[in-house]
Amino acid sequence: MTIVETPPGEVGGWQAACIHIRISRDNTGESIVCKFGVETPLHTQEGPVSASLAQRIAADRINEATHSIFGAATLESPLGMLCESLKATLRTTVPASIVGAKVPVRCHAKSFPVQFGAFTL
Repeated sequence: MTIVETPPGEVGGWQAACIHIRISRDNTGESIVCKFGVETPLHTQEGPVSASLAQRIAADRINEATHSIFGAATLESPLGMLCESLKATLRTTVPASIVGAKVPVRCHAKSFPVQFGAFTL
């Protein structure tokens, strides 16, 4: 969702998404929803960042991070710590892929939640 429009011919503007990922423990039924924002500029010095491009890049980084973090998890892994590890990884990988991007702890108030998937340990 566009939060701040880009002035014509300038670098700037801002778009945001709110990501929800359910993480569950199969043997106990324990479950949490890992929530975080992904915010990207609309136009960088490298060019425009469309919503579809930002979504694809963020989804790729989230998929890579979840496979790495959840793939190494055990039935005893604390679900909240898995969520925090995911967010910490994304705070590095998303901005490395889109200059100026951020992964805030809380979703922007104007963004709508998007269910990204569910992972069961």
